[in-house]
Amino acid sequence: MPIRRWIQDARLSLARLPVGGGTSEGPVYIYRDPWKGDAEQGARLVAGRFRFERQDYDLPRGKWERGPWPEPAKQWLQSFAWLRDLRALGSDDARMTARALVADWVAHPPTDPLVKDACVTGARLSSWLANHEFCLASADRKLQQKIMDRMLVEGRTIAALLPLEPQGWRGLTALRGLLAAALAMPDHSGFMTRFLRYLPAEIERLILSDGTVAERSPEAQYQTARELAEMSVMFRTAHSSVPPFIDVALDRVCPVLRAMRHGDGGLAVFNGSNERYSAMVEDVLAQGSRQKLIAPAMHQGKFTRLALGKSLLIVDSGAPPPTSYDQAAHAGTLSFEFSNQRHRLFVNCGSAQVGAWAQALRASAAHTVLVADGLSSSDFGPDGHVTRRPAHVT
Repeated sequence: MPIRRWIQDARLSLARLPVGGGTSEGPVYIYRDPWKGDAEQGARLVAGRFRFERQDYDLPRGKWERGPWPEPAKQWLQSFAWLRDLRALGSDDARMTARALVADWVAHPPTDPLVKDACVTGARLSSWLANHEFCLASADRKLQQKIMDRMLVEGRTIAALLPLEPQGWRGLTALRGLLAAALAMPDHSGFMTRFLRYLPAEIERLILSDGTVAERSPEAQYQTARELAEMSVMFRTAHSSVPPFIDVALDRVCPVLRAMRHGDGGLAVFNGSNERYSAMVEDVLAQGSRQKLIAPAMHQGKFTRLALGKSLLIVDSGAPPPTSYDQAAHAGTLSFEFSNQRHRLFVNCGSAQVGAWAQALRASAAHTVLVADGLSSSDFGPDGHVTRRPAHVT
């Protein structure tokens, strides 16, 4: 075993040790989740189930590590991002369901490989803090103490896993969780120290010089802007100055995100993206940047955008993103999308996270592009990464 891996595993083991009385009864700072939830999903959760990629599943209830759900659904479930869906529903049943599920998870924390996924851990920590006022602030003191003890363990877990391997925008989610731990427990100053140490390097390797995200994906561009915008909200809620490198990164990322929108306000569909609702994209841009600029060019990101009157052409004019950033990449090199006003006329087919469609939609045939002899321009391995890619693209 490489010495770095051994050291990280040792640090992780120490981080996961139970905490005894080292935390306050509640978080010092909380912030309100800035993103809207789905009330329909909230109603399903109250009824004991959830929907992921058009498939319904039962909630775990004490069996968070085992279930019929695929890996992406498992990650989403353990992220607790769905707390905002219960908050959107807003009923007392929704509040009690949220509290019961958090308490159930705290009583049955994971021991499987998900423990080493700092991105899922980060999403969970920040979801708990962002929805604390909704579902946890009125819980009894015993549960509050258990949650705070768990937040300390989870924060230490993320800190032990730093620095992260390159994994695209999800690395920002891990660091957002570390920031959540720092706000909830500012007495543990190491959380903020490590956040401020590792975030600039993560931004540097993730965002190219023209503002395009390394994954070369409108979805990744959206998620990156969203992560950074939420970090900005967190600092402002704690009445702290937003670190300048976060504002600078948002000023680079948001104009490219605007350039990747069609006239209907949704996203172009390249490299694992979906259209998303216009309001969702607008919310992120409103939180992320005051200036409504559109990137004039994306030379590093290898996208070509041409607008004439109300017509818009967007072309994927580059090879798939490099290894470590290519797990959601598609064989869409030289594919294009064309729209007029709010009408999408020529589009790619989109993406899926699970099932046979996930692989099928990555093929060149699922894109607006010339396909020779049914062959895709890139191939993908069992782990999802690109195994063959175009050597030259002009």
